[in-house]
Amino acid sequence: MSGGYKDAFNAAVGSGWCGTKSFSETLTINVAPHKKNWLEFKPRVNFVNSESQKYYVTRGPKKVTVVESSKKVYSESPRTVTMQLGDKNVKCPDGMYVWKESNN
Repeated sequence: MSGGYKDAFNAAVGSGWCGTKSFSETLTINVAPHKKNWLEFKPRVNFVNSESQKYYVTRGPKKVTVVESSKKVYSESPRTVTMQLGDKNVKCPDGMYVWKESNN
């Protein structure tokens, strides 16, 4: 590992963790003439479609919530799974790999 990847790995796993594991996989694909094939990662995503409010609560014996404004909000964030690396648990994006092929 090099560059920012090593720093991110050390921050998540810790630099005191030692040991190596490796794996490899070879796939053979028949590619038609003048075509290109590639593999893409498609993350699973959480969607939030809601409303955000700016409000305050009045003082005094009878507290009343007053909504000043509200806005529709939408957000997407990748789902994560927890994996064990050595004696550490780390969160990784959840998803799948999809084969793609060019049309020309």
